[in-house]
Amino acid sequence: MFKILQWNMHGYLNNYTQLELLLKEHSPNVVCLQETNIAADKSAASPHQYQSYFYNLPQNKTNKQGIAVLIKKSIPHRQVPITSNIATIAIEVSLSFKFTIVALYIPPLQNFTCSELRNILRSVSTSFVIVGDFNAWSPLWGSTLCNNRGAIIEDMIFSENLTLLNDNKPTHFSTHKTFTSVDLTLCSSNIAPKLTSNTLPHLHGSDHFPILTILRTPSVFKAQPIPKFLTDIANWEKFQHTASDLCEKYPYSDNINKEVATFTKIIRTSAHLSIPQSSNKIFTKTVPYWSPELSQLRNAKRFYWSEYKRTRSNQNLITYKKANAMFRRKAKQSKRDSLNKFSESINHKTNPKKAWSDIKKLSGIYPQPQLISISNANGPIVNAKQLSNYFAAYWSNFHATFISDKNKYLSTPPYTLSNITDCNIEHIELQSTLSSFSGKTPGVDRISYPMLQHLPPCLMARLIKLYNNILNKGTYPQTWKNAIIIPIPKSSSPATEASGFRPISLLSCLGKLFEKIIAHRISWYAINNNSISPQQVAFKEGHGTIDALLVFESYASTALSNRNHLSVLSIDFEKAFDRVGAHVVLR
Repeated sequence: MFKILQWNMHGYLNNYTQLELLLKEHSPNVVCLQETNIAADKSAASPHQYQSYFYNLPQNKTNKQGIAVLIKKSIPHRQVPITSNIATIAIEVSLSFKFTIVALYIPPLQNFTCSELRNILRSVSTSFVIVGDFNAWSPLWGSTLCNNRGAIIEDMIFSENLTLLNDNKPTHFSTHKTFTSVDLTLCSSNIAPKLTSNTLPHLHGSDHFPILTILRTPSVFKAQPIPKFLTDIANWEKFQHTASDLCEKYPYSDNINKEVATFTKIIRTSAHLSIPQSSNKIFTKTVPYWSPELSQLRNAKRFYWSEYKRTRSNQNLITYKKANAMFRRKAKQSKRDSLNKFSESINHKTNPKKAWSDIKKLSGIYPQPQLISISNANGPIVNAKQLSNYFAAYWSNFHATFISDKNKYLSTPPYTLSNITDCNIEHIELQSTLSSFSGKTPGVDRISYPMLQHLPPCLMARLIKLYNNILNKGTYPQTWKNAIIIPIPKSSSPATEASGFRPISLLSCLGKLFEKIIAHRISWYAINNNSISPQQVAFKEGHGTIDALLVFESYASTALSNRNHLSVLSIDFEKAFDRVGAHVVLR
């Protein structure tokens, strides 16, 4: 479902708070605005997650008229150049098919012809939706009279075989206390069956009603959140008691995969009985400054508006205007108070994660961006399963020589470094490594580090026995190889191609704990046997990029002081981590 919101907002800056509330309530993919009252040579800040296109006729140097289109940054699109005396913005959108949204505004005193409107349509090469304030009257869209403008629009509709989507509800409440229909939604006939348009019932601080047009598209995958165990409020005493009982109930197995399944079952069962879980409902955006009082004021102004529409009395209109003014004033005040309260709460003890979360909410930035589509040679991909398979194929596309060398090397018997690196894991080694983890994100098995850090002694001993069994047999559990892969958008790359995403894998915490113990041993062995170059600073404890910069600064300073030439070779390997396989490191 693709949503297009059009609205003559009667001042972008004046009604920005109302716009934010509309965005939170309806979450439109595209917003088309008229009468932004922003001059031709200026623009304004746009809501986060939206890319904005502002336009005004060149002769409008004052803050009058003007249009804007806001489109979500995650949607593949391009602006179509339009040359016209009518204020127009055209945006071509790429979903499972391409179509163009044409937003325009024709002021009441501007003269125009049907030919000018046709020329705008000639600039568009796809199916299209036209939205805007035409200031035209016609019985076709609910007016009792037909003016010259209405006749021109009628002529264009019939000659271009357009479909009118208006629902015959009034779109404008004039200063003469009358309702008119001047905002139109038109479309090319080939996509008309996919479109429905609805005039929203409230003014939202303007004198025009917003219109929401919905385009039915192939369903876009919306990930159902996986419930997380809220370990911050866990009953650890109950968790340990339950885990101890289950540890006695289920005996240890020498079969590694079976024992991993049993161990996971014990922890998961204990967690279900002692740790609350987060909701699995799809995330809903809210405004951080919203309050029950604002809800009451909004409901009150909507009630008084309904009363006015029913009775058309002056007293009800005055009551509505007072209620609307109170709501607008309170919303702005609440927004300021929310920002002040947040600013005052920041100190040296503030949790950075919570602080940044609050900053993003205040800025209108919310998590969980959804993939709309990915472009490939055969066109956009929108189906969830097809997207998953496409990402998997792209990220596993290694050269045949790379795969052949890897399989050949890993098929040879393992090389034992020393008795020390292969000796049994001790309790103190496990506890030391486990205490170094601070994250809470689990893998597919939903077991997190806080759960492992609160294991009872009997389960801790059982885990050590399992790790040593894996180490001695050389068999790695199959379930620990499974991961949740999350595509994270790269800041400098387009979100319409697979190359614009970085894969982040969430592996089992049980597996990562075991791997870190082994990594510590190998690191100790490599350093003590001088297997790592002294010049290397990456992945060495107590070293970092600052060391490399200091060495470079030393060479540069020496060369300059001696008036010598200094040559620097800098290499950036594309997908460096992807290209270094396990066989390369081991070799």
